[in-house]
Amino acid sequence: MDLCVRHWQPLALAGGGLLIGDWLLQQLLPASGGGLSLVALAGGVWLWRRPKPAAGRPGRAGDGLEPLTERCRASLSQLETLEQELGGAPVRADGQPAQTRQRRDALEQLLGRHGRAGLELAVVGTQDFPADGLARLQTQLSGAVGLTLHRARPLTSRDPSHRWPADLIRCDGLLYAITLPLTAADRCWLQALPEEMPVWLLLRSDLAATRSALSREGGAEEVQAQLPQGRSWTLLDVWTGGGADAGGTGPALAEVRASLMEQPRQRIRRTEGRLLRHLDHQWQCELERLRRERCRDLVQTTQWAVAAAVVASPVPAVDLLAATVANGLMLKEMATLWQCSWSLDQLKEAAAELGKAALALGVVEWSSEALLGLAKLDGTSWLVAGAMQGLSAAYLTRVVGRSMADLLARSQGLSGDDLERLRREAPLLVARAADSERLDWAGFLEQARRWSTGQTATANGM
Repeated sequence: MDLCVRHWQPLALAGGGLLIGDWLLQQLLPASGGGLSLVALAGGVWLWRRPKPAAGRPGRAGDGLEPLTERCRASLSQLETLEQELGGAPVRADGQPAQTRQRRDALEQLLGRHGRAGLELAVVGTQDFPADGLARLQTQLSGAVGLTLHRARPLTSRDPSHRWPADLIRCDGLLYAITLPLTAADRCWLQALPEEMPVWLLLRSDLAATRSALSREGGAEEVQAQLPQGRSWTLLDVWTGGGADAGGTGPALAEVRASLMEQPRQRIRRTEGRLLRHLDHQWQCELERLRRERCRDLVQTTQWAVAAAVVASPVPAVDLLAATVANGLMLKEMATLWQCSWSLDQLKEAAAELGKAALALGVVEWSSEALLGLAKLDGTSWLVAGAMQGLSAAYLTRVVGRSMADLLARSQGLSGDDLERLRREAPLLVARAADSERLDWAGFLEQARRWSTGQTATANGM
């Protein structure tokens, strides 16, 4: 019965095909066999399997942007959830976290720009751009598609971060005005440009030095050598402060105008996609910081539970791995933090691979020797012999937990096939995690001292 309910469409079509076939046989070919019924049956199944046109399919303007929008909304939801769990976020008068409102406004502002018809360009540089030069550029670049040309304020050379203003990043392209020789401030601002941001460099052709540099053989290569490496730069000797050179802007800008007018809607969609990816990247960085904060508390709690278990039931050093991966709660919560769909068995297998790599790299031996050396120097002998192995197990748990966090951060939404890749990358992940944890060795020792003191007090009480 369940099979019929789930597949009523193909069954109905198949039955209809048989009935039609039998009727045709009787009317047209009374002497023939049942071959026509089989043809009708195949036709019914073909009609059922034939793909139907999607109803209400969105236009091309939405292609590629909807997944990015949903990803941003998902990141926003995760941020709100983690901030509520961790607490400490500033709260507005209406009881809503201030950052939540700011993030929602930023996303809605970007979505509100979708569907715009005109292109937006900005003329920017470290020096002020003349108003008459802006008017000439507007005239030379105008075409069949509406174009808005913004005159931006000069970029300051006193900004150490060289973070581009948001209103400039939202443009479909930049016209960056430079003079030669290129200044250090110009290099820094150009280096800080987003990789996907279209930019054209406008050279001041009214300066004698620039004319001389460009007129020499290999002059353009010399200018390119002064620019930041890593991307191709388009040099345009186009804008002047006025005079006889003002009429030379048209030929130089013809290439820019043609590029802008060729598929302007696609250029606008690329800008919208770039902005959504940039916003999601920013939120993913914030998410990673919150995840690491939550994961640090989780690992610290788990490592001492593992240490206590090892002290209560000592195991050989090579079997410390079993105590490390036995606590599935830590692995499950880490997978939830990074939205990993692996099963608990797969997570334990991944942790086992990381633990094996840690043992092979001598993490346990290094921590044990360091603890023994500290015990000899410490007159209070707070590192009792029974706790030594437990502390080594705690440190191994710490390294494996850090390695697991690095793995989840690099590969969100892991699949089962990633286990094979993990086996190859495990030594590198563990080595990096061990180096990072050694930098916080003093913090681990302070936590170990408190834990060991508590263990001694418990043993004396018993």
